[in-house]
Amino acid sequence: MFNIGAVMFLFEGSFGNILHTGDCRLTPECLQNLPEKYIGRKGKEPQCRLDYVFLDCTFGRFSRNLPSKHSAIRLVVLVCLVIFVLIVLSL
Repeated sequence: MFNIGAVMFLFEGSFGNILHTGDCRLTPECLQNLPEKYIGRKGKEPQCRLDYVFLDCTFGRFSRNLPSKHSAIRLVVLVCLVIFVLIVLSL
């Protein structure tokens, strides 16, 4: 999986199992990429449970329309490509 702009932290210890999503648009795909012991697979129950999930949704109630994740990634790739071309042309 390729995810731009967010990091998930998974803390395990005597305090419990805590997932902190970072600032992201949490999707089923994000959750499917957690370690298998937390989500289970093919009809199997998870081995461990998440005691706490912290969703950092900075733009959860944002009044403007945000671009889709796909559009945002395309724009970042385009900007990187333009910068690369400008660097190559300046050599």
